[in-house]
Amino acid sequence: MIKLDISTFVSLHIFISVITILVFWIFFEIRTYINGINTDDKHIWRCNICSNIYIDSLSDDISRCPNCGSYIKK
Repeated sequence: MIKLDISTFVSLHIFISVITILVFWIFFEIRTYINGINTDDKHIWRCNICSNIYIDSLSDDISRCPNCGSYIKK
């Protein structure tokens, strides 16, 4: 059995927690980059009917609001 004093245990616990958070952060950043989620201003739409703000990167001129279903023209 490994004997640890309390300060070593707390330090190890904090170090492992920070490393875990860092790994998750990097993983989700890479996944977002690979999936190509684009937040340019031309892809952000605001519905005039229900004021819903959403991202639609497939449409250029006309988009359909996912909340109320109305069509929006740029």
